Amino acid sequence: MGAGHGADSVHARRRPDQRPRVGPRAALFALADAAFEVACNGYGRVAVGLDVSVHYAAVAEAGQVLVAEAVEVMRSKRVASYRVDVSAADGRTRCSALAVAFRTDHWHLGVEAWPAQWRERY
Repeated sequence: MGAGHGADSVHARRRPDQRPRVGPRAALFALADAAFEVACNGYGRVAVGLDVSVHYAAVAEAGQVLVAEAVEVMRSKRVASYRVDVSAADGRTRCSALAVAFRTDHWHLGVEAWPAQWRERY
């Protein structure tokens, strides 16, 4: 993976006071958001989320490892969009999202940390 892509994972767990089928939407969203953040900030330019639309397809079962992957759909100087999918080892999608980021003029680690050619390209 490189700039424009992001991934993250989490082990779904259940507290003793929860039902056997866990998967609060907030946890799925947080995992998708983490992958989105890695993808949209991967070029070094500071990017902030503008919009996220999520479809929750299935709950996560306790004990499953959930994996989120964000893939860049399009990128311009100011706006980029990403498709984010969260799934488990069984291959079933738990949620999918379309996320949009605003790309600022600021650079992570300062502008000096990035070669001029890279900054011009991204």
